[in-house]
Parts: sequence; C-alpha cells; structure tokens
Amino acid sequence: MPLLRKSFDVPSGTVCLQWTLDASSGLIWRALTGIEPLQRWLGTLLSGTFSIGSNVEIEHAQDYVCTSRIISCKPGQSLEMTWKFPDEDPSQVSFTIESTAGSQILTVRHIGLTKEVGEYLTGWQTHLLYLEDFLNGTPRPMSDFWGEYERVKNAP
Repeated sequence: MPLLRKSFDVPSGTVCLQWTLDASSGLIWRALTGIEPLQRWLGTLLSGTFSIGSNVEIEHAQDYVCTSRIISCKPGQSLEMTWKFPDEDPSQVSFTIESTAGSQILTVRHIGLTKEVGEYLTGWQTHLLYLEDFLNGTPRPMSDFWGEYERVKNAP
C-alpha cells in the first residue's frame, strides 16, 4: 500500500492522508470527479458538477447521501468542498495532487469533524485503497467496502 502518511487530531477535528499513486494527475482527477470512476471508490454522483459553487450529492450507501458545495476546483491539481451527511455536523474535505518523480502524491485533508475523527481516518484510508485499485485496473466491488473497512481498522 502506498500510504505515505496518515494523521488525525481529535481536538481540531482533522484527518490527513498522503498516498502515492502511479497514475497521471489527469487520471487521478478523472477518478475524483468522473461519474463512472467515482462510483468505483467513493459513491454514486446523484446530482451536480465539480465546478466552483456547484452543489454535489453523492450516495455512499442506499439512501445515505452526502451533500457538498464545491469551494475550489483546479482540474488536475486540487478540489475543496464542504461535506455534510444528514446525521453529522458539516465539515470540509480537500484533495490535492502533487507530482513527484514518476508518480503523484494525493493528499486528502478533512477538517471540521466532530466525534467521527477516528472513523473518518479509517474510512478515507479504505476509500483510497479502492481508488488505488481502480487506477491500477483492478477495481474492488463496493459491496466489500465495510469488510475492508474493518480489516483496515483492526490492522496493527
């Protein structure tokens, strides 16, 4: 697994992961914002577009929808948006793609979380495993997500 770094801070409600991906920034961007790729690692885009000011709805499980507003969008470089599930306080997530020698570093930073900080760290790590496998041409079935989540959560 190309996880470079992961951290969380409960008092500030922050989760941060850095992941090395062997794909172009364009392919990673397409996976972050494309309708088909998005459903292979995060959820089903129900409405909206990934453009500044747009509202986006992503269904993560049946009838469990996250509503976001796009704050910043620089194709191939960064995406920042609000994040709100019906049973959670609003928060904010950002994705940044940086080129390194022969690969890309994807940084996911989620801020403004309340009691869910540890769960979000495990959740984003699991989602990034799915993203990596999708980009490598070996997508995982989303039906296995919660089993993989438990494996990541219980790993040493």
